Amino acid sequence: MRYLLLIIPTCLLGGCLTDEKDDSRAAYAPHYATAWTVTPGGIMRDAGPFGSVGAGYTSDLEIDAALDWARADFATRFPEYSWVNPVIHLTDDYFFWVAGAGGGFAAGWHIGDGQVALTIWTRLESVDEPADGSVWIKRPPGEFIGSYNANWRSTALRLVPAYQHEALHAAIGDPRHTSSLWSRL
Repeated sequence: MRYLLLIIPTCLLGGCLTDEKDDSRAAYAPHYATAWTVTPGGIMRDAGPFGSVGAGYTSDLEIDAALDWARADFATRFPEYSWVNPVIHLTDDYFFWVAGAGGGFAAGWHIGDGQVALTIWTRLESVDEPADGSVWIKRPPGEFIGSYNANWRSTALRLVPAYQHEALHAAIGDPRHTSSLWSRL
């Protein structure tokens, strides 16, 4: 009986932590495309519009080139899965919040059904504040991004960094990363 009394508050606490309508992490949800474009290499991707493109931090051509390069490199690393070509939803940030079991902040997410969500940007951490003109997004130390952080976090290169990781998920599934194939990334 004593243990049952401990379990009930624990379950209630867990419910509070994952309640999407009261969860400030929901503001960091991934972007889901409403319009599509196709890269020169044949990847169907989110057409935006993206604030970083409008502000001149990157261009649609650079996003296309990064995706096409990542897919070509993936095909070289995994010739047996060179056919993999997931549909891409893009978030104009270096991370987003994936809700649900096993959720967390991520740069990529295998949604399933031949679709992945990716961030456009990689993340940079620094002790000092990044120069205003050098980054698309910067977050100061301690700003809510899932946990307290003593460093500045900002956008770095336009690399859609998680493409190959998520393409491998699209090819083999393996949500727990148990396959030896992960060592080829």
